[in-house]
Amino acid sequence: WEPYSEAKLAELQQQGRTVMLDFTAKWCVNCIANTNFALDTEPTRQLLEELNAVAMLADWTDQDERIRRKLEELESQSIPLLAIYPGGNPDQPIILRDLVSQDTVLDALRQAGSSVNVATIATKSQQDMIPEVASTTR
Repeated sequence: WEPYSEAKLAELQQQGRTVMLDFTAKWCVNCIANTNFALDTEPTRQLLEELNAVAMLADWTDQDERIRRKLEELESQSIPLLAIYPGGNPDQPIILRDLVSQDTVLDALRQAGSSVNVATIATKSQQDMIPEVASTTR
């Protein structure tokens, strides 16, 4: 689990990585249940690995102001909250609130999809354009 910072989240998103961001706290019983039964589990770990995704933890135990602002940005006043940012569409996070099941988390991760390699996509787009340019100049 990567510790949450807005800078690290932005860096991962810029790299095209799918990010699962868990908002939790040591005093939150539902958060602990989510961690034990749906998030910090072998099936979730395996799927994160398959998707080349990153698990990030926003620990709100001390009610850090930066985490509160992120919760507000996600239109939430409370935890637990799970935000899954798709690598190909990070501006459209998948939001799961309150208690979650293993299947719900796995389904949301599959919906988000694999991380994307931004450099490869840019190169492929440029290569795809080359034949079109060549054909229009003949």
